[in-house]
Amino acid sequence: MPVLRVFGKKQLQSAQAQKLEQAQRIEQTERDQRTPASEDGNGWQGQSIKQTTQTTQNPDYTRPLEVESEWIGTRRYLANLPYRLPKDGPEADRLNFQHYYFRRLFRGLYLAPLERRFLRAVLDAGCGTGRWACEMALDFPHTQVVGLDIEIPRAGTLIKPSNLSFTSGNVLARLPFADQSFSYVHQRMLVAAIPTLQWPGVVAELARVTCPGGWIELIEAGDSYLNIGPALTQFLHWSRVINGEQGIDTGHVAYLDDLLMGAGLSRVEKRVLRVPVGSWGGRMGSTLAQNMLAAFEGMRGIFCQKMPLYPEQFDATLAILPSEWNVYRTEFAVFAAYGQLREGL
Repeated sequence: MPVLRVFGKKQLQSAQAQKLEQAQRIEQTERDQRTPASEDGNGWQGQSIKQTTQTTQNPDYTRPLEVESEWIGTRRYLANLPYRLPKDGPEADRLNFQHYYFRRLFRGLYLAPLERRFLRAVLDAGCGTGRWACEMALDFPHTQVVGLDIEIPRAGTLIKPSNLSFTSGNVLARLPFADQSFSYVHQRMLVAAIPTLQWPGVVAELARVTCPGGWIELIEAGDSYLNIGPALTQFLHWSRVINGEQGIDTGHVAYLDDLLMGAGLSRVEKRVLRVPVGSWGGRMGSTLAQNMLAAFEGMRGIFCQKMPLYPEQFDATLAILPSEWNVYRTEFAVFAAYGQLREGL
């Protein structure tokens, strides 16, 4: 497989994610309105609040999507889905920060050899904050761009171009779109949301909504590290226990190309980028370390709730990671694959 080594000595572009002040104010209001929560043995508080979100109407997809929110401390999680990262304002900030890291890492918004004149409709499956979809809509003003996620990005978090729309839906179910709706489908960083056995079905559904000659691109990063120390080893052990309960094996992202070929795609290309974690890797290494620590921090509530683990233990482990990454010169693997849907499928 082609391997690109990216050691990040060049400066990261100075663009910063827009502040999500309105979203955070709404999150704070919701927290303030919650009734007192029960407390578990580790001192963590949590309460489940159910709300129903109606997906886009489609003859093949009419059941409303029920999202059950669970608050652990001050962080909000999706209790009835396998996704273990938070779904709240601070996490939205992190995802926007991560978007700019990936844009710099891949030197653009996509890797597939897209032809502008044939790009009539684009789908971002699992769009998160909608940042990638928004930038694609700006770059391709004559292309309709659709962002799909469990929850539609909150109003006011970005300036939405007229050719961008959002709809709610679950990549683990039938997508609310007709066959052959999109000429390019993009999906990034959903490994924590998709149980391993469901990956073939998810990619097959992406292929269903892709038109013949269209492209599908997947970008993922699991828990593939090189040169790791004891603190990261401990954290990865906790993570694999939690993921295992959800049927998730993050190592499966190494086979994104096989998943695309299994769904009938051709011209499949795969890239593996080994990137530095920590200040030893320059600006890019420091940026990735900052993003990772924020992601790990977001898992604290779930880890301490699901395992015999106290917050102090969790925090002490995370505090060691920045220096450990520099001492061991830790690297991280990012996997990308894209392919074209053959004519006649």
